[in-house]
Amino acid sequence: MKLFLHTQRYLLQLCWFFGLTHRLHRIYRSCRSRLNQKLRESWVRTAELNQRIQSRINEQETQDKRFLSLIAPTGQESKRTALLVHSLSISALPLEAALCWALQKAGYDVVVLSSREGDKPTAYFRHIGVRHFISWEDIFLPKETRLVRNRTPAITTPKELFDHEFNGIQTGRYATSTALKALRIGSLQLSAKKFAKLVIPCLEESIFFAAMAPRLLSMVNPSLIISQDVGYTPRGQLFNLALNRGIDTITWNNGHKDNTLILKRYSRNNAAVHPASLSDASWLNLREMQWTNKHRQQLLKELESSYSDGSWYSEVGTHFQSHLHSLDEVKKKLALNPKKKTAVIFSHMFWDATFFYGEDLFEHYQDWFIRTVEAACKNDRLNWIIKIHPGNVVKNKRIGIGAEQSLEIQALDREIQALPQHVKLMAPETDISTFSLYQVTDYALTVRGTIGIEAAALGIRVLTAGTGRYDQKGFTIDSESSQDYLERLSRLEKIPKMTDTERELAERFAYGVFIRRPLQLSTIRLGSHRDETASPNIKITAKTASEWTSATDMIELYQWIMSADEDYLSQVRR
Repeated sequence: MKLFLHTQRYLLQLCWFFGLTHRLHRIYRSCRSRLNQKLRESWVRTAELNQRIQSRINEQETQDKRFLSLIAPTGQESKRTALLVHSLSISALPLEAALCWALQKAGYDVVVLSSREGDKPTAYFRHIGVRHFISWEDIFLPKETRLVRNRTPAITTPKELFDHEFNGIQTGRYATSTALKALRIGSLQLSAKKFAKLVIPCLEESIFFAAMAPRLLSMVNPSLIISQDVGYTPRGQLFNLALNRGIDTITWNNGHKDNTLILKRYSRNNAAVHPASLSDASWLNLREMQWTNKHRQQLLKELESSYSDGSWYSEVGTHFQSHLHSLDEVKKKLALNPKKKTAVIFSHMFWDATFFYGEDLFEHYQDWFIRTVEAACKNDRLNWIIKIHPGNVVKNKRIGIGAEQSLEIQALDREIQALPQHVKLMAPETDISTFSLYQVTDYALTVRGTIGIEAAALGIRVLTAGTGRYDQKGFTIDSESSQDYLERLSRLEKIPKMTDTERELAERFAYGVFIRRPLQLSTIRLGSHRDETASPNIKITAKTASEWTSATDMIELYQWIMSADEDYLSQVRR
């Protein structure tokens, strides 16, 4: 220590000798000031974050107490059993409890499948009369855990993995989807070592839950299952087995805007369709209803207002930062050639909901994306826009990475390098609303994205590269093969505009999806905080118990469950 002090004193003397003391002192003060400023900013941010977290905890606790004072057991006689698979999200408890209440009202004895950890879910569900609980841990058999490795074949390629089945369950498909999501990658073209280390465990887990699923069904013996996210392990295996055994499964998802819920009943016949699609019966209803300009204006107002207020799929914050722009503003920002038509490639997030719905023309979303961009680069007779999925911003921030790390951009840098002048790139954090982009769009390209429904309803030609949602409905151009699809892109500018008949079909379909499919919630507020991760914001809005039990949304919910219809479909509104 003495040596350090002597050295320090000596250096200061030298500095003074050379007239540097004052300068060093200024530098020191400046550095100290900047450091203190950074520390103060960090403390402020931390304090604000802690305050926000605590505020939400307090808000949740207050809501819990209020909820438990409102909702009560239905007192309905139960003759059948329904299994509700808890999402393991505390914020979703009010909604899932409401679903339980509706199931009971529809005549089901509800069993809740959850985890052993945490008492809050149990308290919620017990309050409304749920008497039976089962945890994932209850179905684990130690010997089965040891046998899983022996049941896992020597798989070395993505195709071998994808095609793997165990006891009639698509274990390979669920393992692939789960691995892509966990690793945040677009394909499994990994080295043999990485494949074995990172991917095979997903298959082992998939096989394990496929082996356990029969045990779960035998313990509960449900006639109906209600769940979310049935495309990943472990819910996927349960979903697959249930449909194989003739047990219907209802899925619930957030609608296209706040306070809406999308419900779909799955059976053997519709296992691969999108939850926000229209059943044959629903589509027939939409085609046969009287169509007027009033319906058309209602649809346009619904789309524009959902984009303008930022609520369009707020659960992933797709349009928190975007704004509506005029036609001239969009043209100026994108620097489009006014003499050319414009085609927009609406990318999919490579790892998100891959392989769930329908069949694809290409191996996966990444393959489709790169091949489509390559075709765009070759066809300079059009303006081309590559629109990176806006969900990248929020979903990447949820795991601590920036939007610039989106897989789509990485793939472009790796596979395409430099884009030609006629191909523009729109970053995921663009401030140009998708609704504004439609003004300059002549052709929209997607595998099966929601974008295809919106764009077609606005008179834009839509080319699909996959099935399972709105293909073969008479308003999209659907290809038989990847070669057929790419050939169309090579002469895209020659494809004519939509006919009036095609556009009306698209409008009817969009009206069904965005106006009549969503259950409009009144007793529960279903939305997201306008923060960087779009955290859930679910609140009870009913003020009394009688208001809850007599509310239109709750009545329509349990009546739909009793109906056995595939889609919840509201009556024609206004």
